[in-house]
Amino acid sequence: MREGPNDELAWQQEYLQSLEEATGYLSYELLATCEDAAATKDLLLAEIDPTAGDLYLGVDNGRRRDLVVMWLLRLVGDVNWLRRVIEFASTSYAEQREVLHGLLPRMRRVCTNATGLGMQMAEEANQSFAQVEAVPLPASVKSDRATTLRRAFADRGVRVPVSSVVRTDLHSVRPS
Repeated sequence: MREGPNDELAWQQEYLQSLEEATGYLSYELLATCEDAAATKDLLLAEIDPTAGDLYLGVDNGRRRDLVVMWLLRLVGDVNWLRRVIEFASTSYAEQREVLHGLLPRMRRVCTNATGLGMQMAEEANQSFAQVEAVPLPASVKSDRATTLRRAFADRGVRVPVSSVVRTDLHSVRPS
């Protein structure tokens, strides 16, 4: 059995111990402290009260291997509440752009990945909307963003729904 996996980490996880919790930058225990039934990933934009706090949007671009994902948060007091997650799988650039540009007028701030495939969408959005920040994501910036995210969870400045999908996605965050 030891000769099967060509990867030491895979061997340890499969046969010796579960390393998933130990290798997660955002541990399941940490994420659980910020889960709240009042948070949701499914709220439609029309259902979001425009007077109930500033809206923020994060956009991570992909195309074939990774999904394009938009996370919409509402700042209430000093806590960011997840309100909607929009995922695009095998969706044309034109459709993604239409959804993004439909959201932008209501957002206080938008950070969008300006690396690779995201460069064009970020540039176009930034030209049309001042609240859009095109963020190139070299390893050093990814590490900084991951650290900021972990700190927000540690300070309980984020609320996410009780959702295995959200939990698994956040647990997969790596600093580089």
